[in-house]
Amino acid sequence: MVARYLPRALFLLGCLLVLVAGVVNGVSRREQARLMERYEREVAALAAAGGTAPGLAGLRPFAAAAPSGAPPALPEEGADTGAGLPAMETAGPEAGTAEESPDRADQAPGPEVIGILTIPKIDLTVAIAEGTDDRTLRHAVGHFAETAGPGEPGNFALVGHRGHIYGPFFLRLDQVEVGDPILVRSGGATYVYRASEIFVVEPDETWVLDPTEQAQITLITCTPKWINTHRLVVRGVLEAADLPEPVHTAGAS
Repeated sequence: MVARYLPRALFLLGCLLVLVAGVVNGVSRREQARLMERYEREVAALAAAGGTAPGLAGLRPFAAAAPSGAPPALPEEGADTGAGLPAMETAGPEAGTAEESPDRADQAPGPEVIGILTIPKIDLTVAIAEGTDDRTLRHAVGHFAETAGPGEPGNFALVGHRGHIYGPFFLRLDQVEVGDPILVRSGGATYVYRASEIFVVEPDETWVLDPTEQAQITLITCTPKWINTHRLVVRGVLEAADLPEPVHTAGAS
């Protein structure tokens, strides 16, 4: 009797999992769009007022010396901290970390967006949010707060999920090649990085987050897909910057 109904039960379970993944993915994409729209509004409003746009206001001068202690660890999904470079899982939300409903997503302030990341080679445009906690990484690519900011001298390190559950993010990061442009819009400026290195490291090789002398970007995700035993790292060097024109107020010399 059990053998008779088992295939049907497994089929229904598979359909349910696909449905849940689709709903979570849809909510995540809606939240991504909301974050980017809010960021663009803030940039436009502050630029019109002659203020400092989001993404630059909180940036500190980069210290060339390495910070004390070990470099920050890449957070494991469902946890705020972890040892080494833990996996960015491709599975769905764990129990107790249910996705916000659309109504709650509209009301919540959401992660602090500091810029927009665009990689034309893989058709990716995604918000960059400050921090690497689980909630932030559901809706955006996360910035390690201990590393340099966009356009600054040093190592501007970002991490993102690599699965269909929360959105594409770094799903196709392995298709980026040396020489491909990586664009970051932040604070009214556009920074153009050029991919210079692509390599794989072990989870405990946190040196990829260490400070660097030149301005560069480091993108981190898991590899191989669905297995997550290693970390794929794409690095790029700052090549150009399109900075906003200074705003001159009435009476200014």
